[in-house]
Formats: sequence, structure tokens, C-alpha cells
Amino acid sequence: MVLFIRVILFLPVLTVIASSSGEPLQKASIDQPPDSSWLESLFREERVLKNLPEVVSRKRVGGKVVVTIWNSGEALLHYSSVGPSEIQLFQEIDMAGSWQSCSWDWCGMGKENFDLKPGDTVELRVRFWDTRRRERMLGHFTEVGT
Repeated sequence: MVLFIRVILFLPVLTVIASSSGEPLQKASIDQPPDSSWLESLFREERVLKNLPEVVSRKRVGGKVVVTIWNSGEALLHYSSVGPSEIQLFQEIDMAGSWQSCSWDWCGMGKENFDLKPGDTVELRVRFWDTRRRERMLGHFTEVGT
């Protein structure tokens, strides 16, 4: 399997994109914003981050992608997961050139909030769920005090 990885930051989410063989000819753009259904259903109260976390590196380790995130701003960032090196994931699938919401790591059991202080970095492990289709994973960050 050939794995191409791109990382973008857009709105209040971290986006990691993977692709596999058998993709449709028309591909969704990496710059396309997240499916609006996420904003309408799960993130109604959210605002666009003033302090966007920056991706400083990404690498494949086994079946996961490890993304190093740096909080280059002055606001404290929160993310949620079962551990500080994971992040709650929201899956989108490339459907005929458009990103469509598909599934999410909805179970709240054992999840806690973690902080990313200004100037700090964190390595987040992202795993992909669908090896048959091109997918991207979104990770949700919120800002404290803005």
C-alpha cells in the first residue's frame, strides 16, 4: 500500500490525510474545509481558532502516523483523548472529489482533556480506519480564554 500523507490546519481542527490504492480519479483537495455537518452537529458552539497549532513534523511509525504539533501562539490549547499522545479523531472519506463526514471516535469513556501550553510541542499518534478509500482524520482543538 502506498501512503501519502499531508497535514493541514483549518478551522479548529487538525487534519491528516492518507490515501490508498483504488481511489477515484477526482480527488478532494487538501485545502477543502471540513464537512459542514461536523460544524452543524458537533461543533455548533465552536469558533475559528485565533491561535492555530502548527505541524512541525510528521512520520509513519508502524500502522500510525505521528504528528508533532507546536503551540506557537499565546493561548492555551485543549484537546481530548484517552492519553496525551492521542487525539479524538473525526474521519472524512473522499467521495467523488469532496470530503464527506463518515465516522468519529464518539465514545467518551476514559477520555480526558489535555493542555498544550504556548511554546510546547506534543507528538500525537493518528491511526487510519479505512484502507480501501482515501480518508483524512480531523483532530479537534479548543482555545482557552479567547
